[in-house]
Amino acid sequence: MRVALIVAIITVGYVAFLAVHTLSGPRPKARKEAYILNATVDSDGDVAAYKGLLPQLLSMPAPHYVLFTSGYFPGTDVPWCGDCAVNLPIIRAIVGNAGGSLLEVQAGSKNEWRSRSHPLRTDPDAPIAYLPTLYHWSSSGGPSSHISRALSSDESVEELRLVVAKFIRDTAAGIRRVEEVTSKVIRSGGRGCGGQLGGC
Repeated sequence: MRVALIVAIITVGYVAFLAVHTLSGPRPKARKEAYILNATVDSDGDVAAYKGLLPQLLSMPAPHYVLFTSGYFPGTDVPWCGDCAVNLPIIRAIVGNAGGSLLEVQAGSKNEWRSRSHPLRTDPDAPIAYLPTLYHWSSSGGPSSHISRALSSDESVEELRLVVAKFIRDTAAGIRRVEEVTSKVIRSGGRGCGGQLGGC
């Protein structure tokens, strides 16, 4: 009698487990790398250089983000902006782990960015005051919000991870993978990036 009761309890528990996981849909598989596009807008260019890539970004897995960052030191893959060098791997990893897509827009050289008339500073759709700046791009094709403060390399890496994770959570609420990854980052106090993509 006891054995039959134990088997019945285990069976009911297993059936309930299967029902919950079946109703919540298949679990998205973690990707090995983030979906990233790149564009450069220097002081002589115009914002069409990145806006032409927005349809491609929006055809990639949601949520969609546009990261405005510095260019690189000549002949390297190191951003000339220290804040960008610290934040770039954090943003790439958290967006990628959350299953999102990213368009990275480089502002060119330090001298080009100094110009107050730089096209990224004067763009009416997504004006940039400082580098890096992360925007959430809505599926309707426009910016919906951005991190409204500087992401400074003077802050701890853990604090920067928390800021990015909370922004991604808030802008992509309801997407299961986003909620899993951002919750993991937030619960850890920013000690990780919430998944398999490293670099942060």
